Amino acid sequence: MERIPTPRVKPGSGATPVKEQLTERLSLLRNKAPSLSWDSSATLSTSGSYDSTNESSTSNSSESEEGRRKGVQSKVCLNCVSGEARISSITSAIASSLIRTNSKTSTILASIVNGVTGISRSDSDEPKKGEVDDAQLGDSVSPSTLIRSPSFSEDSFSTPLDKKSIPTELLNPGFQMLRVTHRKKIKRFFRLDLDENRLYWNSKASSFLEVEKIKSIRVGDDARNYREEFKVSAKYRDLWITVIYHNYSKSNNIKALHIIATNKTDYDQFLSTLSNLVYFRRQLQAPLYSATGSNLFTKFHWNNNISNRRASEEPDRLYFAGVLKLATKLHINVERETLLGTFEDSDGEGKGYLNFEEFKHFVKTLRQRREFSSIFNNFGSNGKMSREEFGHFLSTEQHEEPDNYGDIFACFANGKEFMNLDDFGSFLVSPYTVAFKTIKEDPTRPLNEYYISSSHNTYLLGRQFNGISSIEGYIRALQRGCRCIEIDIWDGENGPVVTHGRTFSGSVDFRLVIETIRKYSFITSPFPVILSLETRCSKENQLICVSILKEVLQDLLLSYPTEEDDILPSPLDLKHRILVKVKKSKTVALTRGKFDSSSLSSSSTTSLSLSDDSVPLPMSPSSSSYSSRITKIIPKSRKSVPVVSELTSMAMYTLGLKFRNFSLPESKTFNHCFSFSDKTVTKMLKETTKFNAIMKHNRNFLMRIYPSLYRFMSDNFNPLAFWSLGCQMAATNWQVYDAGQQINEALFGIDSCSGYVLKPKALRMNRKRFRKMEDFESVLKFDRLNFLEIGIISAQQLPKTKDMKTNGAFDPYIEVELYSGKVIDSEVRKGITNCISTGSPQIKVKTDSMSSDREFDPQQIIDLGTPSAVFRTSVVSKNGFNPLWNESFRFTYYANQIDLVFLRFLVKCQTPDHSDVLLGIHCCKLDYLKEGYRHLPVYDLQGEEFIYSSMFLHIGYGGDKMEEGRLLTQRHDSRVLS
Repeated sequence: MERIPTPRVKPGSGATPVKEQLTERLSLLRNKAPSLSWDSSATLSTSGSYDSTNESSTSNSSESEEGRRKGVQSKVCLNCVSGEARISSITSAIASSLIRTNSKTSTILASIVNGVTGISRSDSDEPKKGEVDDAQLGDSVSPSTLIRSPSFSEDSFSTPLDKKSIPTELLNPGFQMLRVTHRKKIKRFFRLDLDENRLYWNSKASSFLEVEKIKSIRVGDDARNYREEFKVSAKYRDLWITVIYHNYSKSNNIKALHIIATNKTDYDQFLSTLSNLVYFRRQLQAPLYSATGSNLFTKFHWNNNISNRRASEEPDRLYFAGVLKLATKLHINVERETLLGTFEDSDGEGKGYLNFEEFKHFVKTLRQRREFSSIFNNFGSNGKMSREEFGHFLSTEQHEEPDNYGDIFACFANGKEFMNLDDFGSFLVSPYTVAFKTIKEDPTRPLNEYYISSSHNTYLLGRQFNGISSIEGYIRALQRGCRCIEIDIWDGENGPVVTHGRTFSGSVDFRLVIETIRKYSFITSPFPVILSLETRCSKENQLICVSILKEVLQDLLLSYPTEEDDILPSPLDLKHRILVKVKKSKTVALTRGKFDSSSLSSSSTTSLSLSDDSVPLPMSPSSSSYSSRITKIIPKSRKSVPVVSELTSMAMYTLGLKFRNFSLPESKTFNHCFSFSDKTVTKMLKETTKFNAIMKHNRNFLMRIYPSLYRFMSDNFNPLAFWSLGCQMAATNWQVYDAGQQINEALFGIDSCSGYVLKPKALRMNRKRFRKMEDFESVLKFDRLNFLEIGIISAQQLPKTKDMKTNGAFDPYIEVELYSGKVIDSEVRKGITNCISTGSPQIKVKTDSMSSDREFDPQQIIDLGTPSAVFRTSVVSKNGFNPLWNESFRFTYYANQIDLVFLRFLVKCQTPDHSDVLLGIHCCKLDYLKEGYRHLPVYDLQGEEFIYSSMFLHIGYGGDKMEEGRLLTQRHDSRVLS
């Protein structure tokens, strides 16, 4: 059993998470720390308390404070304090500051990142050659108005802005500023629409972005790369704003909006307002049942809805039409009649409208979680839960060590001797019930013993033939913990550029890419980053690349070997280092064992072959001759591209070799790395000798797998087969969030997201023991008996897609896919709910998975890319807000020693024409999950978390415990709702 983690709060500080974060940012800004752009992904999402229809959760907040003063540990009481108490500790509002425009007040309206100093290569006031100067921008921008903004004021984020406090000009007609694109720089009116939660800049239907889709806002030095990319003078540094956001497209999901303000006042007000909206959207659009401070949440939405009243309507009244708008904004997708019934219940006098107190009751009713009561009644007695009963729940149901359960109980019981339903509900939605284990990481093993998070075509934001090349691809990958990124270098007009050759993907200056890598490499993880260079450029440009790498990366660039010269160093040895991986031709002499630096300085060549990624443009798939002429995609010529010795000398431990044979001496050098396409390795697996050679090679040396050039749509392979072979780097297209990428991120998305996961012991044992085919087969043979049981209880605030009608039917269901298990038995159980549903839960098992033959077959490894079994719930009718299933499934399956078992949850909606619409996804590694009752977040089709959606599950699994599995099923079924 695992000890329950305690949320991190400085003992005795009494500080709240929101204030702590703001204070830390203020401190960093005042010290002029580099690289502090505002990033919504870094916003701490805090959970408030759950309450049913009574008032206990609110009224007991003072008791909680008193309990802390009496000695209850402050570190355990974080989640008992209401969200309003957390926010109120930050003083004064921003509203009055935003309305004023004089210079004194303007200095108060500082951005989060203004004043941050960083390394800049173009800070001169004189425009460089090719830069846009004053004359080109016109007289709409006044550089003379620039003044340095002071450090960000804590007051700016003390209160969420609403229609009453936002400058009216920003709402209509908007601030006139310049929008910058590659084609033009044009004046636009930028205005906010709080009803639709959008920022508009044109009358065109596509000229807007969703505020909740904003990922980060970059200004000052943090936006320098973008400003230089568009050749805009450094004079406009303090008027430039870049907004990074996600759109709804599957192929080009990251976009950037570049703006130049016409004056400092507009700049300050626009930046402060937009940053405030994005920050509090994440706080106030958290799930209703865990909203950050129910009173703050209620006041905010009350103010925004009341300001929308018609002139004929009385003030301080909310009619049902306003409730419908609020429901759409908060993703309350239920039938109109259901919402009307709740509205009428809150309007006790039948007036036809709600006042503020009635609106509070309306919100509290929506927050009610019916499914919690059955769990509470099962473990409590007479509507109460004692301290001993709570400890019993933790140990038997949550499988967590209860040595600190007394402090937790005291916190959520608010000083009482018993927990009530609201207290217990608050616990179930708190960080104490986090779904994932704390995984102990060991960074001391050689590099070849790790799975390394790797990216293919990192610079692309879309498909490989027509996607956009941008530094944003590197930023996003590095921020998510990617440790091996790809850089394709080609000849540009003014030097080396990064692009996907012979395509319409555009290009990025090589220096900008390296500067971006230096800046973002070690924000998420301190462990080494590998630059996989694909050199397609001339000798002159290669020498320029060498100069840029040394000049920009400086001491981060690994330029000398470690003391151990016959094995690869560990991630810990290479902490905060950047390694270069570049190809080496067969003509270069390599030594086995001892490190021979002279071999790295020999001139070499790299030949284009079928393993290279860059190919001529394919014909349009719509062409009738597309299939018959597919072979024309492969390059006809195989011209050698010389690789300069200065570049190859940088490859210390990741020396790329062109594969010839596993038995050659060059294949035994400790610092080499082979690269194969997924298609090539799949073919090799069908030959016993090559399968054996791959397994043996990957125990000691590095191998990188990348998507085949035939994957024109940039779709991904499933990395499970290649991880099972011990391949360290399975490079996926991070810009495409399909099943392969989801499983890839699930493996590395643990704890610190270090980008390095130690391979299973069976894939890194003593090299002398594994020599025969039987030895490797025993590792991959599916012969270990396991059970899995998942109870799909409910979901919360499921989203509608862009294409779904606002008032259309919403009939959700959930599918669960099991990967890397040979299922031999399955069972479905359906509970009783008060939700109307259609159909029955069902399981589909892959035919060959049910076979009783447990002999090893390489085809089993190839087939790991498809799910072994799929469970589907029934369809809940017309309820996407709080659908309740209470259904469970059980699998009995065989796994191998590697045990790379993954679960993929697909939240779908059945439409009137009986087609399926994918709403959200969650993918996770099974043994990362904790058992018991857990909430899992839901991610959109680009991999961004919905801050308001979740699934509530009951989880149980284990090995060689069949009888325990059956008992678990019976025990869970006894708690279904009546």
